[in-house]
Amino acid sequence: MNDKFAYNQRLTTMSEDEMVDLWMLRMNLLPRHSGCTIERHDGCDVDRYLRILIRQWYADALANAYSDYLPQADMVGELDYEVSPQLVVTASLPDSVVRPLAWRLDSWNLPVTDFLDPGDYIVKLQANEFTRRRRRRPVAVRLPGRIMLYSAASTDDAIAEARCVVRPPQGTYIFDDALISSMPQRM
Repeated sequence: MNDKFAYNQRLTTMSEDEMVDLWMLRMNLLPRHSGCTIERHDGCDVDRYLRILIRQWYADALANAYSDYLPQADMVGELDYEVSPQLVVTASLPDSVVRPLAWRLDSWNLPVTDFLDPGDYIVKLQANEFTRRRRRRPVAVRLPGRIMLYSAASTDDAIAEARCVVRPPQGTYIFDDALISSMPQRM
């Protein structure tokens, strides 16, 4: 298994063809073998339709399923970020990141695991240096394509951890077998 996804060693890796076979098995769409071959050219292309369903299911799982069932990676080495003079860290997310899980600056004792929306009341308090939380109770804000962290201890502070659910390469599906029960059993 790729070291990049080392947070859960029980993850299964499947190709898109293997996923189609699994879905066909779960939906009882595999024909019984009786020693003859029959070809038909009417009806829908079941394989193509299943590939669309599989991609939708997996995208939803990456965005919403229990994170321990999904590929995770510490993205620290792949981040571009800056620390402002106001001690706000802004990090751009790589395209492979689906959602953040745990981020920590060097100066923080614990990572932040709750990523707030920009309109949240606590986020609005971060605009003022007197109401801003410091490193004992840090705040992380998730914006499209980036994360903002409040507050760094100094402008030399660095991101020490940036664990995220990540999207594997196209055509590859990585997940814990526990997610199989969330796959549909009929079309």
